[in-house]
Amino acid sequence: MRPADFWKPTHPDFIRYPYDAYREIRKTGNIFKANTGDYVVMDYQNCKRILQDPSFETGLRYTWTEKMATELARKNDSFDHVKEAVAGMLVQINPPEQQQIRSTFAKSWPSIHELKETSEQVVNQVIDELPTNFDAISQICRKIPLQVISRLIGLPVKEVEDYAMDGINLVQILSPYLTYRDIKSISDSTSRLQTFFRQSILSDDYAPTRLTEKIIADYREKEMINLLLFVFIAGYETTSSLLALCLHNLISNKDDVANIKKYGAKPFINEMLRLHSPVQITGRVNTESVELDGQFIPKNSSLTVCLGAANVDPAHFEKPEEFVWNRTKREHLSFGYGMHFCLGNQLAEIEVEILIEKLLPILDRIKIVNEPVLRDQFTIKSYQSFDLAFT
Repeated sequence: MRPADFWKPTHPDFIRYPYDAYREIRKTGNIFKANTGDYVVMDYQNCKRILQDPSFETGLRYTWTEKMATELARKNDSFDHVKEAVAGMLVQINPPEQQQIRSTFAKSWPSIHELKETSEQVVNQVIDELPTNFDAISQICRKIPLQVISRLIGLPVKEVEDYAMDGINLVQILSPYLTYRDIKSISDSTSRLQTFFRQSILSDDYAPTRLTEKIIADYREKEMINLLLFVFIAGYETTSSLLALCLHNLISNKDDVANIKKYGAKPFINEMLRLHSPVQITGRVNTESVELDGQFIPKNSSLTVCLGAANVDPAHFEKPEEFVWNRTKREHLSFGYGMHFCLGNQLAEIEVEILIEKLLPILDRIKIVNEPVLRDQFTIKSYQSFDLAFT
């Protein structure tokens, strides 16, 4: 079989456990041309190089949505608001505009103390209000990041919860593997979110935070709405995935609890991120022809950078598929690398660490009723449900 035959990013078995496929593909190399025409890059060093080198440009999804908007216009359908939302996603913007936006965020981003204080308030409230039986995804893993990011941008928490699934849908636009049905659902969600954000932020009683005040001052209305929409979804779905992964391991593996008490939560979170990156793949275009590990890639090719595979590259990590508590190499690529390194990495780790601290004393009272159920989506690992109960 060819390497491309093992690459099945839309198959439920591959989504659930891609490591077997990664091992088979690596037998013939780490870079191959997929059946969809894109070049998939799986090794750590080349993934890191691509993420760091500005000659590999981002923006694949924006280019795609532009084409889709033109195509749907011929069918009397509209995709323009999705195109606008993707245009506001920092991960789809190249320098120098990307650097200007990051500078705006950096100048007004909350301090670590503020992030911890907000996260502690939310986590304490969420855990204290849990019923005896509950779905951990909706009641913990989505609720915590949703409430935290809502407070950071000054949106009404109760109203925001009505748009939780719309936020999840919009993030899926980053996937290169979508059906027309997916696109229609994303389009509807985007329209609802943009309307909600516009009405909330432009209302007379809106009280901007330091972050939103800076964005409102620096950008025109349409750009401002879509940038804040990006902050909302970036601080929500991927963190929700990380919370679910960590929560499942804490409850099902007593050794993890003992080691957290011994080593602290940070090594645990780091290994969970490495082994189960919430963002599995991202895209780039090479502006010049390039050779990677003997594979010639023509100019303007689509590259799929497989972060999940890079994080278990045996050439870079010892015992790559094992959870190693005292691992010395901790430079996983789950938050990206270089100019597009995730701005919200600290916030995600803070939320998980605080949740762990809150749950440790009561973990022995929590049992798993139903194992976590993954959504059939590979680009961003996402969960549908995870039923728990207090005993």
